[in-house]
Amino acid sequence: MQTPTRPTVAIAFAAAALTVTLTSGLTASQSSPAPQSAPAAAQSPDAQLATITQYCVGCHNDRAKIGGVSFEGVTADGIGQRAEVFEKAVRKLRGRVMPPPGARQPQGDATDSLIAWLEGSLDHAAGQKHIRDEVVLHRLNRKEYANAVRDLLAVDFDATEVLPADDAAEGFDNIATALQVSPSFIEQ
Repeated sequence: MQTPTRPTVAIAFAAAALTVTLTSGLTASQSSPAPQSAPAAAQSPDAQLATITQYCVGCHNDRAKIGGVSFEGVTADGIGQRAEVFEKAVRKLRGRVMPPPGARQPQGDATDSLIAWLEGSLDHAAGQKHIRDEVVLHRLNRKEYANAVRDLLAVDFDATEVLPADDAAEGFDNIATALQVSPSFIEQ
């Protein structure tokens, strides 16, 4: 067995210290309840959607569509589906540009509560996006197929002479969406 060198021991010690620090910080943050800036009722989707309806839909409706945006009929699930629009809305709310000066303004912490709820909804939708992504089965490209034949059968051959050309996507020829087997591919 080889004796560890001094740098290896130092790295291991630093990694252990970092792990302990991170774990203790995580434990401390988990044990103490997070302060809530707004009451739970104000954080409910219905209350936030009512705020949007009361202060935003007057200008941003299907008829007026000021700024090319309509919030009429918006739902809690619709926030993530129109993430770009609501990211822009959050920036304008945070800068207190919307509602515009002179228009009816939300009372108290309603704007901050709305911002927090919108950001939470957008973050949740972004976190769920990968779950909805479709997994596409694909075939091997020519090079992968030639390598598999070589590895399994110990036979070298030029796949470019035998197989049709692979489609490329984003500059790569091993992307699943480009390597689907279509009826025209089978005919080739």
